Amino acid sequence: MSRKRMLGGIFLLVGAMAVGTAFLALRSASSQPELRGNAAAQADISCLETGTVKLRYIGGNEGRIKAQITQKGGTDYNYDLNNAGEWESFGLTEGDGEYTLRVLEHVEENRYIPVMEYELTLALADPASPFRESSQYIRFSPESAASALAEELTAGLETGEEKVRAVFEYVVEHISYDTEKTRTVEPGYLPDVDRVLEEGKGICFDYAAVMAAMLRSRGLACKMAVGYAGKQYHAWVEVLSDEGQWQLMDPTFVSANRNDQRVLDFVSDPENYKVRYYY
Repeated sequence: MSRKRMLGGIFLLVGAMAVGTAFLALRSASSQPELRGNAAAQADISCLETGTVKLRYIGGNEGRIKAQITQKGGTDYNYDLNNAGEWESFGLTEGDGEYTLRVLEHVEENRYIPVMEYELTLALADPASPFRESSQYIRFSPESAASALAEELTAGLETGEEKVRAVFEYVVEHISYDTEKTRTVEPGYLPDVDRVLEEGKGICFDYAAVMAAMLRSRGLACKMAVGYAGKQYHAWVEVLSDEGQWQLMDPTFVSANRNDQRVLDFVSDPENYKVRYYY
């Protein structure tokens, strides 16, 4: 696929990117399950060294199911969990420490009751490990279209900076902002990165998920950040530099405003962004 040049100066915020091992994020697929839990729900902690866990609900309730991941003294991360017994992966994105995993059944209105709770301690050899993995929000595999495209775009490139630049260029030039989806998207929406690439449009959540999935599939650490850009609730990414610093990139704003210097100045200043969650 062809790639166009982006306007000069956009990549000042990128810096030199760390080079990872391709498909490092997918090595956990061959791990043997290490199960915890009960007859209602289970956790698989066999991939804990990468900072990820798997959860599934098997209790038979056909209503809404929630997963909650909390680091001691930290933020509650709440997710919708399917009730079909299928495993879903989640990153422990708050770093080292003590975590509690919960699976909850819906009771009435906004009330949920926990049916499984498990405590664990995370101590990572590489703090960036969770941000190289596939997860519920950033789902990819070696067979996915996003992985194949990322491999094509980065073929022959040697540095992490070059690979990030190639993926960023593609995302901002080939995905358009979907204003109709903004108005109609429902709570619990999960990005389908292959579908977004096929349709060529999406919301900020989609832009961030696509870019993160493509970079992670090449072994490059990339966070999806959710919080506020100015006063707007928003999603963007952060990529890891060779110096070990996380560098902010906003593919949504750049894609929609490539000729607006005010916007390019805005996205170049991390002080304009306030993170609530990392995925």
